Amino acid sequence: MKRCFTSVVILLYSFCSNAQTDAQPQDGYGDSGVPDRITLVKNSMQIDKWHEDSFWPAYEKYENKDEKAIPFRIKQLERLACLDDKADALEAFDVALSVIIDRYDQINLWKQHFTEIAASNNGAIGLKFLQTETLLAMMDQAGIYEGAAGFARYKPISYGGVIVGRDRRRELVTSALIIDQDAKAVFLEVFDKYETERIDLLGDDYSVYDLYVGDPADFTPAFSKRLGRDFMEVMNREVKLKEKYLAEMARALDPATAAKFIALEDYQSIVAKMYLWSTADDEFMADGSR
Repeated sequence: MKRCFTSVVILLYSFCSNAQTDAQPQDGYGDSGVPDRITLVKNSMQIDKWHEDSFWPAYEKYENKDEKAIPFRIKQLERLACLDDKADALEAFDVALSVIIDRYDQINLWKQHFTEIAASNNGAIGLKFLQTETLLAMMDQAGIYEGAAGFARYKPISYGGVIVGRDRRRELVTSALIIDQDAKAVFLEVFDKYETERIDLLGDDYSVYDLYVGDPADFTPAFSKRLGRDFMEVMNREVKLKEKYLAEMARALDPATAAKFIALEDYQSIVAKMYLWSTADDEFMADGSR
């Protein structure tokens, strides 16, 4: 199976990250020579000429709504990524909860426009839209975390490291959050419950998402539509899991530790999914067959 849309998005975003500031402006590019978002989407979506007239007005409608939410989304995620030991406990909890609520809102916006695009075009184009927007969002989110002041204190669990294995994760998360020895047993009890639910729901390395990253050209429009709906349901369940354990951690330890735990897990989830999607077996079919 070809995963060309994933490769295009990742390669274009890599270009964005490394573009020289003195590059000459081109059509569809900013002053820095970095392609704007609509150029990235056009290059990754590769809509055929038969659907251009119906897709792009629908996409612009989505983009206009999404742009209104972006400033608040960036601000709150930056605040979460920059939490430190001096953060007010209740304020930190509120920031983490705000990020979680924003994820629900983002998925709901995708759901609304996935449904509209699939109806006015077909399920395959709807799935392409959903895959592309999800990848772009994760890359934006990873960039915010990695650019946050002080986030390096979480090494080696930050900056692109995908940590798997319960024992290894127990060790690194406990160390990164600087859990006191007196609170360690309580923390690990809650963490182990979280890990059991996370792995059951998403896989140790978030491998369940591999079901939804196939090239829609390989599927019928009807099957693509089903995959898109299932994809959004899995994303919602992941957010619900984080919401549940934000509250559990806050009750068992304190709100600030709970918020920092969510920041770490959010970043790890993003990096793990990006790594998974960029290295997935080209022969693996979205229904699990070969």
